[in-house]
Amino acid sequence: MDQKNQRPEVSPGAALKNIRLGKTEPSYFNNFAQPSKPDTEAITLTAIDCPKFEKCSAPICPLDPEWQSRSHLPGERVCFYLSEYVKPGAEARFQGCTPRELYRVVQDTIQPISTRYAPIQRALKRAKDTGSRMKRPGRVADVG
Repeated sequence: MDQKNQRPEVSPGAALKNIRLGKTEPSYFNNFAQPSKPDTEAITLTAIDCPKFEKCSAPICPLDPEWQSRSHLPGERVCFYLSEYVKPGAEARFQGCTPRELYRVVQDTIQPISTRYAPIQRALKRAKDTGSRMKRPGRVADVG
């Protein structure tokens, strides 16, 4: 067998560490858009900028820079925008109803969040097959 085509052997401990650190690429995510490429414009959104901030009870927020240090238990709420991102046509709905950068933040964080928190991953798989609860483009933003 050709040396160049062999995959490096990974110990079970290293593989588990990669899963915990979000360094795996589950096939579930192959349908998602890839994280946006870094550019010179820094994203300045925080959780307080989220249109759902006042009423949200999801413990994991993609706008929270410290989401990795938070816990998420089975049965707890999942971020509305994470749930909407996995549905067909999400990019157009986000552009019509949310702060411009929100789609990009969700795009960049959905894979590591779902990889780290199995209950969120399961909830997103279910949400993918349901209809959107966001307003359509061109309407007033749904902030309720």
